[in-house]
Amino acid sequence: MAQRTKIFRKRLLLVYLVIILIAILLNSLGKGTKNKIASSCVSTVFYPFKSGWSMMRNFKNYREENLRLKRELASLRVVVDRLLKYEKENERLKKILNFKEKKGVSLLLGEIVGRGVPRYSGSAVVNVGTKDGVAKNLPAVVPEGLVGKVVYVNAKSSVVQFITDPGFRASVMDRRSRVVGILQPKRTGHLIMSNVPLTEDVQPGDEIVTSGLGGVFPKGLRVGYVVDVSAKPDRIFKNIEIAPFADAAGIEELFILLGSSEADSL
Repeated sequence: MAQRTKIFRKRLLLVYLVIILIAILLNSLGKGTKNKIASSCVSTVFYPFKSGWSMMRNFKNYREENLRLKRELASLRVVVDRLLKYEKENERLKKILNFKEKKGVSLLLGEIVGRGVPRYSGSAVVNVGTKDGVAKNLPAVVPEGLVGKVVYVNAKSSVVQFITDPGFRASVMDRRSRVVGILQPKRTGHLIMSNVPLTEDVQPGDEIVTSGLGGVFPKGLRVGYVVDVSAKPDRIFKNIEIAPFADAAGIEELFILLGSSEADSL
């Protein structure tokens, strides 16, 4: 134990001597050299702290830049979505305008302001009424074809029953073969042309239009096209399935057909 204490004291004395020699050496140096050595020591001691602070500051700057870029990206996405919306709306309005300019028809444009009424689940409320010339049973059409008829009207609004409503019926015919049948809806969203005898000529792909019979719809309004024709030996009528040209569920405006001398052109 005494030997260890003696060694420790010698080492401590050596350290003191080294410190004294360094102090004498620094004292003999010029002021500029002292400052450089002091600056170097300080830089060496505090470099890890300085480096860490710089990294923290850079991290904060990167984070702020990232947030700014995210905000700009979100803003650009909103602008792009709006432009796409306006482009689609522009195309839709052009189609409507071109359709309205057809000769020989008198069309009243109405905007759909509501969907469905108690008596007609497949219907829409339109913002035109008797003050605009609308009357009950007038056809409702879009550029693609027939979508329904007016079933109720007051001064400022009307209810249009769509061709997909369970209670809708219309007399229609095959444009190619002139075969006549009764149009009624199917639960799948398609339509059925009923009361067509097995011997009549109706083929898939044929276009179906209004027949003009019954006094409600003028002759020649486009309705849809045949997607399937089948027959059962024990029955006297064909099963004819029709896909409508117009998607009543997706429209925002429609036309009330006030008068027509050339319905076949629609």
